[in-house]
Amino acid sequence: MIAYDDLEEVLQRIDAGAKPLALYLWSRDRAVQRRVVARTSSGSIGLNLCMQQYTQLHLPFGGVNHSGSGSAHGQAGFRTFSHERSVLAAGPLLAVRLLLPPYSPFKLRLAQWVSRLTGGG
Repeated sequence: MIAYDDLEEVLQRIDAGAKPLALYLWSRDRAVQRRVVARTSSGSIGLNLCMQQYTQLHLPFGGVNHSGSGSAHGQAGFRTFSHERSVLAAGPLLAVRLLLPPYSPFKLRLAQWVSRLTGGG
């Protein structure tokens, strides 16, 4: 905990260091709160409390840069610790299948027709 007289000096000091996992501010001044939130980057911010944001399972908790990456808790944690993977399979009605092997006599005639139509020969 660091007491301060000059908020700008504190903000510069925070900016100069590694991004904190959590930042806590005790101030009743809403303008000061908004300024600190806007000017800093951290995993989370607690305003007039300490560590309670970690106990809220609906809030993501995690760091940025050197303080960690991703978020834990609830749906945010599931996304962080899971790997979403796309799977795309060509269906029987997908037009591009007409251009892929195996080349039947029909596909060869179709390719020749498309080639003539587009000026390819």
